Amino acid sequence: MEISIIIVTYNSEQYIERCIASFAKSPTKIKYEIIVVDNNSKDLTVSNLKINFPEVVIIENYENVGFAKANNQAIKVAKGKYLLLLNPDTEITRETIEKFYSFMQNEENKNVWCVGGILIDENNNPQFSFGRFPRIFDVFFEQYGLHKILKNYYLKNILQTNQSIPINNIEVDFVSGACMFISTKLLNEIGLFEEEFFLTYEETELAVRANKKGYNTIVLKDLFVKHLGQKSFETSDYYISNLKIGQLIYFKRKDIISYLIVKFLLISGTILRVIFTKNESKKKLLYSLIRI
Repeated sequence: MEISIIIVTYNSEQYIERCIASFAKSPTKIKYEIIVVDNNSKDLTVSNLKINFPEVVIIENYENVGFAKANNQAIKVAKGKYLLLLNPDTEITRETIEKFYSFMQNEENKNVWCVGGILIDENNNPQFSFGRFPRIFDVFFEQYGLHKILKNYYLKNILQTNQSIPINNIEVDFVSGACMFISTKLLNEIGLFEEEFFLTYEETELAVRANKKGYNTIVLKDLFVKHLGQKSFETSDYYISNLKIGQLIYFKRKDIISYLIVKFLLISGTILRVIFTKNESKKKLLYSLIRI
């Protein structure tokens, strides 16, 4: 088996069939398997998959165990030489998968543990696809609203993420977890996702460990993957709360000084939001941050 395609779902009925159909309907000589881990969806995600894609291996969880743990479940049973991790709201062509595979097969790229492409929305505008490892200064910018006031500066100089399509293949710190093409051999050396993360920052923390072992992360400039649901999801209270929790866990695992500074920034910023917005989700987030 050459490639194991892994997709974690949670109430993904709206997207998952389009995701799989985007590559599974076209023939390819590369042998692959599809593994879907469902985090206790309440919609028709699982039943529709069983009817329309009987070849898919489905792991059904009886609770939502999060992105990191669910991916680990699939990785442990995957047979592929490479792993392609996809979000259920992505669409990827067979040609793109073959180019990922060809790149990783090249002996010159034997030190590359993970490769990503350029995520685009339904209008072909580039989305967040990669970035630089987070710093305390980044958290300060976000918590006090400077990322909105100085948006372009923040994206280009602080996050160092993509505002446009790069003109060359580039080495980056990490790629978005929405689409990651990974060497199984190197991942076995690096280790699996850290399951303390529930929804965000797990791919970033994994990339930190890969970087420490001397492995490279690459973005291919001419490979595009549609990512359809991210805009609405990124603005939800659920996502934002998990993002802040992920940030704190990330810095907690880094060092005690960073952890304490970031905890102060996150808690103080959240307290201000609780005072001025009276948002119940912010109160829940505040309690979660205090407990970490």
